[in-house]
Amino acid sequence: MPRTSFFSKSLAHPTSWKPNDTAAGLERLLTTGAFDHADEGRFTGAYYFEVGEIEPFMESCGFECVKMVASSSVAGAMTAQQWEHWRQRGDEEFKSVMEHLIEVSDDPHILGMSPHVLYVGKKK
Repeated sequence: MPRTSFFSKSLAHPTSWKPNDTAAGLERLLTTGAFDHADEGRFTGAYYFEVGEIEPFMESCGFECVKMVASSSVAGAMTAQQWEHWRQRGDEEFKSVMEHLIEVSDDPHILGMSPHVLYVGKKK
């Protein structure tokens, strides 16, 4: 899970992600990547990676990176009406748009804002 994405989530919903409801809590997240929920019984004990840390970490575990892709795309917030424009342009054009979305799925900026990153690797 990318650190930048969780930082964004914490900014938008601070009371749901205590201690990230304070500037000091956000600083700790950005500095260490560590998150321990302040509310007992809640999701806790997580580490959020900087995107640039994922590949070296996996390599240190004996893997070679084939590809990393974002779990959501730049088009993730599009409405049904917005998608309809591209569908109405025909199958070939819609397919081309989808191919462009796949092409940018490994852009580091998109990876950082995606809720999850899929690392595809092979054992060295």
